[in-house]
Amino acid sequence: MSDVKSVIDRMKQVLKVNTNSELAAKLGTTLSNVDNWKKRKSIPDKYILLTSQMTGANQSWLLTGQGSMFDHSHASPSTDTPIEAELLEAFRKLPKKKQDYYYHKIKAEALEEELKKSE
Repeated sequence: MSDVKSVIDRMKQVLKVNTNSELAAKLGTTLSNVDNWKKRKSIPDKYILLTSQMTGANQSWLLTGQGSMFDHSHASPSTDTPIEAELLEAFRKLPKKKQDYYYHKIKAEALEEELKKSE
């Protein structure tokens, strides 16, 4: 991984935020966690993956700054419907515990639907 500050800058660029506080909010973490990334000189892989999933950014580009900024083999986030974009924005504004609650609730309901289909 290139230096952590550069990776964080690229993450902020694709997430369209300016501050580390805004970055933390978008990723559902805390500012102190982002500050710890810089101190440890390491960003947990899950945040690189999450940034990539949220924006379509190429993980390799996020980590190195080289190659294509966007991974064109995956659907662009711009293909979300307006309601999906609205829900995602509202979800990001929730506290982490509420995000976890709704995430698991939605996953459980989706699993129930899958099970009903397979009966």
